[in-house]
Amino acid sequence: MLDKSNPVLERALRALALDLRSAGIGPDADIDRLAEIVTGAYARIGTFRGQEAWLQAAPTTRRALRLLKQRQSITAVAEELHRARDETLVGETRPRPQPVQVMNLHQTKGREADTTILLLADSEWYGYEGEPFPNNSRLLYVVMTRARHQAHLVVPANAHPLWAPLIAVLD
Repeated sequence: MLDKSNPVLERALRALALDLRSAGIGPDADIDRLAEIVTGAYARIGTFRGQEAWLQAAPTTRRALRLLKQRQSITAVAEELHRARDETLVGETRPRPQPVQVMNLHQTKGREADTTILLLADSEWYGYEGEPFPNNSRLLYVVMTRARHQAHLVVPANAHPLWAPLIAVLD
């Protein structure tokens, strides 16, 4: 992975690896420091795409590491991670701290919401796929079926050939 093509990223990854090692291993590990390093790693390496998902995973990571600090079994840690995953996939009963989530089309896979609003722009780039857009049509279907109760579609006057058939049906 470190092939000298991105020296800034390579330096950041090396520094991160050094910090992870400095937190220790086994029973002598500084779990609090490890949690701090792991949950802040994404920002440290300078990659911002997908950072929201990383930040959402940070509390779960901290909980799992705290269980290890309390000398809980790997089974207990795995159960906590499975519970957190299930809450993410199915939804949790607690009120969400961020009731509105903004995602791109690919981030909606496997998620649900009470209401979804899909904003389509004529300036969007949908890749090199041509009509009848088999992959992008499936993706559009996935996005439109994420709503439990209501789905809203906001489109410009000029319809892209990918979603023009959908607009025609809805008109």
